[in-house]
Amino acid sequence: MTDYRIADEPQFVRHGADAPVSGHYEAVFVRDDGERVRRFLTDKGRAEILRAMESGPAELSVETFERCSVEPTMEALLGRMDREAGEGA
Repeated sequence: MTDYRIADEPQFVRHGADAPVSGHYEAVFVRDDGERVRRFLTDKGRAEILRAMESGPAELSVETFERCSVEPTMEALLGRMDREAGEGA
């Protein structure tokens, strides 16, 4: 059973000059029960989503969903980016 699905490629959202980052990616996921969930993605999370989408709509477990995306707040995004920066490429 699939917990989350994403059919459309993540979108880039540009920020103003005074923002802590120039922009971010976000995507809308659909849960098995039909609820739509908007989340932010780091570059690493976006890359994982795009790989999953190569053969059609990405079907993600809860674990993959949590690993690839964050709550749609700048604080959550920056926190994940900091953690991922320490992981190396």
